[in-house]
Amino acid sequence: TLPLVKNTTQAVNDFNNTLVNTAVTGNVLTNDEDLEGNTQTVNTNPVSAPGHGVVTLNSNGSYTYTPARDYVGEDQFRYAVCDNGTPTACDTAVVTIKILPERNGINNPPVANDDAATTPVNTPVSGNMIANDKDPDSNPLTINTSPVSGPTHGTVTINANGTYDYTPASNFVGKDSFDYRICDNGTPALCDVATVIIDVRPITTANVTYANDDAGIGIRNTPITGNVKTNDTDPEGNTQTVTTTPVVAPANGTLVLNADGTYIYTPNNGYVGPDKFVYTTCDNGTPVACDQATVYLTILAPPAPDLTPVILLPVNAMNAGDSRDFVVRLNEVNNVVTSSQIAFNISVPVGYTLSFDTAVISTNVLLSGPITVSNTQWNVFNPTTRSIDLQSKPGFKITGTGNTYLGFKITRTSALPNSVANISVNIYPDTAKRYDSKNANNLYHRVITAN
Repeated sequence: TLPLVKNTTQAVNDFNNTLVNTAVTGNVLTNDEDLEGNTQTVNTNPVSAPGHGVVTLNSNGSYTYTPARDYVGEDQFRYAVCDNGTPTACDTAVVTIKILPERNGINNPPVANDDAATTPVNTPVSGNMIANDKDPDSNPLTINTSPVSGPTHGTVTINANGTYDYTPASNFVGKDSFDYRICDNGTPALCDVATVIIDVRPITTANVTYANDDAGIGIRNTPITGNVKTNDTDPEGNTQTVTTTPVVAPANGTLVLNADGTYIYTPNNGYVGPDKFVYTTCDNGTPVACDQATVYLTILAPPAPDLTPVILLPVNAMNAGDSRDFVVRLNEVNNVVTSSQIAFNISVPVGYTLSFDTAVISTNVLLSGPITVSNTQWNVFNPTTRSIDLQSKPGFKITGTGNTYLGFKITRTSALPNSVANISVNIYPDTAKRYDSKNANNLYHRVITAN
């Protein structure tokens, strides 16, 4: 005997994407279901809170998630929803949020977003799991045809084109899941894992259709295109048509939405961050069935250069009165050319003096031979006997993954014997991110010892 329908309500897993240090909003109810048409209300206290941020959850399903400062990775929270049927039916689901790093110019990891599908008992279901997966570099994605884990209540075939075919176990009713992995074609390849949740439901005579959430990732001032229907399903095989007016329009761009599910989203000029829109799809069954889902959009800034310094001083022990040449190497590590003047400070400890000659073009610091330095391309500011600020001249650039050397001289004057201290280089913060996009790697110390 097959299970029959009673009063139920279904919470469907959600996903969202945002940028590092950027809050994001969404609504967990948009893709939740209640076959009886009862009203769903969300418990404002999450069943389990996010581990790497904070969430404000409202009874109408809307939420605001704020990631912890500088956190990059995945976070989750679980919520509960109940209807006003008799008896009351409740369910829980998980919201998975991926916090994306700032782009580099080398290779950025792909983003695999969770998927959901619904099928009647004893009925196979097919879907496209990579329709809402994206690569920030627009590189092709490859899917592993062996699941990372699961399912436990059925079988799944994963195809190389990103589609899957799931068959539930005989008479099983409930939620099943499996994890899959996608990889890009970078060197080395970068990968991500997501989960497909299959909701196997009791038999119902009601005509239903399902819209599932989508994702789009694009670059500042560049349109994002896609098709919201790619991962939507209709158990009866009816034709789905998308309403061309969104339920909720994007807040930070414009949208053209077509009946066949294709869309063009154009972000506002200069905008970087998350955006979203909610759409409706209806089938041609009797009676007509409709459903809603959200398209989560993430607009990234173009990759920015990132400089990190190194001090090359082969011998760090100095006798009283010694003078020694050394070099500072500025490395660009994001594969993006600098586009503005570069500024940094160099300092030596008490008991030493520092000098910089803007006419020097090479130095013999290393045993391997002379090093060409760019001293002539730098202006000196705020010089003292122990500290110098330098700024590159207009037009000077460091190429992507390239570097430049600057030659300096350090002299021991009054440092006490056996004392140990540091030469320090600090690249000044660049809020415009035209020469340096990350502050965490801006400081470098080189130990010097007084004999």
